[in-house]
Amino acid sequence: MFKIGEFARMGRVSVRTLHHYEDVGLLKPDSIDRFTGYRYYSTTQLPRLNQILALKDLGLSLEQIGQLLNENLTPTQLKRLLLQKQADFRQQLAELEILLERTQTWLSQLEEGGSEMIMADSYDITLKKIEPILVASMRQTIPAYGYLGGPFGVLRSYLARFGFKRNHPSLVLWHFSSDSQEEQGFEVELAEQLDEAVPDEGEIKIYNLPQVEFAACVVHRGGLDLAHQAYQALGSWVERQGYAPCGPTRQIHHHFQPGDDPDTYLTEFQIPVEKLKP
Repeated sequence: MFKIGEFARMGRVSVRTLHHYEDVGLLKPDSIDRFTGYRYYSTTQLPRLNQILALKDLGLSLEQIGQLLNENLTPTQLKRLLLQKQADFRQQLAELEILLERTQTWLSQLEEGGSEMIMADSYDITLKKIEPILVASMRQTIPAYGYLGGPFGVLRSYLARFGFKRNHPSLVLWHFSSDSQEEQGFEVELAEQLDEAVPDEGEIKIYNLPQVEFAACVVHRGGLDLAHQAYQALGSWVERQGYAPCGPTRQIHHHFQPGDDPDTYLTEFQIPVEKLKP
């Protein structure tokens, strides 16, 4: 029999760790002296301690480890648990690879532009991931950069029937194509982000805007009459960095209220991009 300090040294863990494992029911002492309170462990408990440490290294929580060791999971249940951990690791690896590529992009910017980190003209350019969002949308063909208030009014009137309250910025998706001509107008998609789904009706569609792994983004502060400058700076940056657009440009109105001072307007442009092959 070994005192807790001796057993801790044998298992290469701290005494504090053994106390914690005892508290959560993972590894209790073989015996406890009722007079002194000293805890004693036996060498037969080392395999269990090693199992705990090995499963912890795999990323399992102490609760999951307890299920494995205390509840006698079947091989099928154990396999299911390990397959889930494997899937989690693969997802983490994919996310790390995305972060690695973004880091490389920033490093390339620093090498090309000195201390000016990811900037184009006077605009700050960022590359980020966009999560999927539920939207109600309506597609229209409008004259080049025509007035969008009327179509948005139609969309919001429809949503008002379901008690819609605008808790998120409105979006405009510009579906540019290589053969688009200004005199023919542009196809745009007006969208409002929803917290819960409502029914489709006619030209109004409810769906999830897909996730975007890489989006080049820029924020314009001020009136929309000068927003084209931000978009042009963003497009130039995308081209210089060896990216290509791979989806409709998103225009997000973080703050836009007719009647307010235009200097307070805040508009974000997001271009989904992919790296061009050398």
